[in-house]
Amino acid sequence: EDALAALADLDTSSIKRPEIVQDVEFYKAYCLAQMALVGNGDIAEAGSKMFAFVKAHPSSFHHFEAQLLVGDLAMALGNASAAASAYKLVGQNAPWPDYKARAAVALGRTHLAQKQVDEASAAFQAALEIQDSSEPVQRAKLAATLGRARCLAATGQIDQASTMIEDVIKQADPEDSRLLAEAYNALGAAYRSAGKSKEALLAFLHVDLIYFSSAREHIEALYNLVELWNERQMPERSADAARTLRERYKRSPR
Repeated sequence: EDALAALADLDTSSIKRPEIVQDVEFYKAYCLAQMALVGNGDIAEAGSKMFAFVKAHPSSFHHFEAQLLVGDLAMALGNASAAASAYKLVGQNAPWPDYKARAAVALGRTHLAQKQVDEASAAFQAALEIQDSSEPVQRAKLAATLGRARCLAATGQIDQASTMIEDVIKQADPEDSRLLAEAYNALGAAYRSAGKSKEALLAFLHVDLIYFSSAREHIEALYNLVELWNERQMPERSADAARTLRERYKRSPR
């Protein structure tokens, strides 16, 4: 919000370099996208503005970041096919390994959301096979490992999946709240697949109580907590989780 307010004071008509004007346009759209993804804005409007930037400035060095955000916003709207198209474009055209890895992980998540386990597993494996030792790629590979674990859990290989997830938790930077939130959500999903509701509840509570700063992961945890608290005959706790979904993220429980 502060960044958007600062950008609003800029008079782009007085800026002579087109690259700087593009920067202003990108960061305005970026701010709207990030706000919308955490429930503070219109996702469709933010997606429209980011897509307009992508179309208008294909040579911008922000192009691939913008394309990934177009995919994220499409997924938030429930348009998995549009999201997959955006992620595939980045994976095919980005010259940098970290963008290819991020796109592969995002594509894998899109397939998982559609219960396309084989396609998801292939996308995560593609990220794991990228030969680059940089920190962003290694972080993406940890996320890809979590994706592979979700695929294993979806096919009933719960023990192998939970072991992979625990390994990621051990390797993760303690300050990397988003990756740890992803890990505990993956662990919770694995336990739910195995019918271990108590263990699943504890995993999702890690996200709700400790790693809630990552909106996408917090939303996933809350959806699960609404259901799990009801299963354990604790409707008040379920209502609390549903209230957070509605008030903080403008989402309705499933």
